[in-house]
Amino acid sequence: MDGQVVFIDARGQTILRPRCDWAGEFSEGLAPIRIGTKFGMIDKVGAIVIGAAFDRVYSFSEGLAHIEQEGKSGFMNRVGKIVIEPRFAKRPSRR
Repeated sequence: MDGQVVFIDARGQTILRPRCDWAGEFSEGLAPIRIGTKFGMIDKVGAIVIGAAFDRVYSFSEGLAHIEQEGKSGFMNRVGKIVIEPRFAKRPSRR
């Protein structure tokens, strides 16, 4: 919508306009976003709850989200605390 990210409900009504360049789907109450070249997370009212400080973030599953930093993969919890340091080879892309 005019280059803006918007979330809509089942009736097509805009319910959220987060200030970001890209946004993914909500999972466990949070959605990944991109601001510039960095990724973080927003909640369902559009508040940034995990700042855009990561090279990539993926949706939450069982309380953890896969993150990428400096070519390595790790995991963070729902408050943005890194629980498994990024030290693993980067996740292969899906094609």
